[in-house]
Amino acid sequence: NAALTRFELQNPLVGIGFPARFEAEVANFGPRVLRGVTLQVKQGDRIASEVALPPIEPGARAVEQGVVHFTDAGTFGLTATLTAPSDNALAADDRRDLSVEVRRSVGLLLVDGRPGATRMEGQAGYLATALSPQTQRSEPSLFDPKVITDLEVPGEVFDEYDLIALCNVQRLAEETWVRLEAFTRAGGALLIFGGDLVSADHYNRHAATPAKQRIHPNARAA
Repeated sequence: NAALTRFELQNPLVGIGFPARFEAEVANFGPRVLRGVTLQVKQGDRIASEVALPPIEPGARAVEQGVVHFTDAGTFGLTATLTAPSDNALAADDRRDLSVEVRRSVGLLLVDGRPGATRMEGQAGYLATALSPQTQRSEPSLFDPKVITDLEVPGEVFDEYDLIALCNVQRLAEETWVRLEAFTRAGGALLIFGGDLVSADHYNRHAATPAKQRIHPNARAA
């Protein structure tokens, strides 16, 4: 009896046009060497990948890897199935299903504390280039960084981004810190990069203090 004991993706993020790597574990619970077994992965009715497994000794396990590609964004189902030249004693454990969220892009908001004449002369240029290093517009990129100044932060909708990075930003308004705390509590990522402009006292007073412990300017005494 062969069993598909594990089927999972290795990529923390899956994007259009990028190979999504999967790993599957197959166990041989039977008394004979398992031969001629193929691992087939389907996305709907389409065969996305097929991997021929090597012979597996009785009581042993084999781990195989492969890739699938997605052409659209959204949530998709992957079904992995073992196929063998002879009947399997227990077919129920020959299949595993996986739900995959495919992203068109990952929104990144980079706040430049001291913009330069060009992007690379500012504080966020190198980070933006490292996250999205394509040399031609036709090259796919999973990350979509947007660089703004600290004066433009109030006009941004944080929910449109997955990550916000503060790059040598001196200070932010009290309201912005409250919004950033709500952003991170909802699962967003926040990166803070220090520098010569950063006010340590300001960050210690606002970034490290929960919003409920701050006194807001419009608060009224009881």
